[in-house]
Amino acid sequence: MRIYPIRTERLVLRYPEMRDAPVLVKLLGDPSVSRNIPRINYPYRRADALKWLRRVRKPRFNASFGRGYDFMIEVDGEVVGCCHLSWNLKERRAFFGYWVGRPYRGQGIATEAALGLVDFAFGKLGAERVWAMAFADNLASRRVLAKAGLKEEVLMRRNAFFRGQWRDDVGLGVLRSEWAQRLARSRRRQ
Repeated sequence: MRIYPIRTERLVLRYPEMRDAPVLVKLLGDPSVSRNIPRINYPYRRADALKWLRRVRKPRFNASFGRGYDFMIEVDGEVVGCCHLSWNLKERRAFFGYWVGRPYRGQGIATEAALGLVDFAFGKLGAERVWAMAFADNLASRRVLAKAGLKEEVLMRRNAFFRGQWRDDVGLGVLRSEWAQRLARSRRRQ
């Protein structure tokens, strides 16, 4: 099955290229991104971008999460962020995450990318469940995930020790049946 690219109304979620290193450094040079994503170093340097790009351009598999796919989020040919989808075929579940650079926030890009990944997971991969995590104090991300149809399922108190402090995580998910209902409502409105 072809994974790349995933297209939405305004976005192209495409395969990461080594030429993306400079824009990653620029966007991730803002601490507001790494503040909520433990795997992103701050300060973020060119060496970090090149290491990440080399890693995500190779097939990856994790026994719990499954096969991992990373995407550059483009609007009109300009990279504005990244997203990730892990697909566990055996369990028929997908996990995803995203970030959008500060200059591009507040335009619905994160929500559109999240919806694109959710629709792809259910519509193309045949997922039974799609889920995501957010720090409990990251209200903007929790709103994005709610707009993408995910429901808060669990609060994991003091689940992550990050930059010297304990943080709570929220687990959110959506089931195939809930996605199908949203899709049917959307079609009725058109």
